[in-house]
Amino acid sequence: MPDLFFVIVSFAIHASLALWIGGAVFFTALAAPRIFGGTPTRTLAGEILGGMVGAFGRVKLVCIVVLILGASIRYSQWEAWNAWIAARFTLIGLAGALELFATCVIGPRIMKAKGSVREAGLDFDGDASDPRRRRFRRLHGLVMALQSLAVLLAIGALVTFS
Repeated sequence: MPDLFFVIVSFAIHASLALWIGGAVFFTALAAPRIFGGTPTRTLAGEILGGMVGAFGRVKLVCIVVLILGASIRYSQWEAWNAWIAARFTLIGLAGALELFATCVIGPRIMKAKGSVREAGLDFDGDASDPRRRRFRRLHGLVMALQSLAVLLAIGALVTFS
């Protein structure tokens, strides 16, 4: 009979990774193209998707905490330190740090840039040459790159739990 505590910890780890990775794929591959293709303006599409992504950001942070706790419990109870475990914690740490940086450092800067675009009376459908709009796009691109890298690292971490 399997160790019930091990099963629970493993489930928490895998569920966290599935939610984090699956949610990122959902927003990137399904929701964003559908919302941006089905709304009359980029401004409206950004408002819709932005609210969803903001809520998912909080879910990702919970997933990271559960993942760190689960990996720590699994290691302390059932595993011996080796290169595989070191790689796991490195991947989890890097992925978590990238997500935290993107969410807690760059995220507020994006919101500030978005506010300056609105205050100037600009929209996100035109005015692409305006410096405020370019700043928003640079920050948005940076967050997308950081979060994409974090998901790749999370996939790597998933492999280490096999």
